Amino acid sequence: MPDAYVNCCLCGKIPDLITVELLHSDERLPPEVDRLRIIGGYCRYDSPQIRVCPECGTYYEFIHEHDSEAGMGEGYTDESIARITSDKAAASLEKARHSTALSIEYWQTSLAKGDYVEHAKKTIPEEQAELAAIEREIALLAGKASK
Repeated sequence: MPDAYVNCCLCGKIPDLITVELLHSDERLPPEVDRLRIIGGYCRYDSPQIRVCPECGTYYEFIHEHDSEAGMGEGYTDESIARITSDKAAASLEKARHSTALSIEYWQTSLAKGDYVEHAKKTIPEEQAELAAIEREIALLAGKASK
């Protein structure tokens, strides 16, 4: 099923890699990108968000990066989507699992200290839900690899 995306009603309209600059242009990613299921990740260059097609199971890395250039320039806002292999998705999900677990630990420590209490109360359950989704997808990928 390595080329399942070619005939997919969603993935067939998403290039292998596309980057658009949102702040200074009218370019946008294909609307089909919004129909991909979000698994987890922070959407940054160093930690892309992992998405999967609900139709054919193809994986993607999504990045939304904004830089205001500290008010010293015009800045930019880029978005990109890149089709990735299942192996790359598994590696990215492992990285996202680690980052999300560290984030939960940070907010739990903050909450215990009485720091940023309201934000911690809101963030911890969101991060726990994301971690669970990441772990489910890692297990799913591991099951596919063992077949």
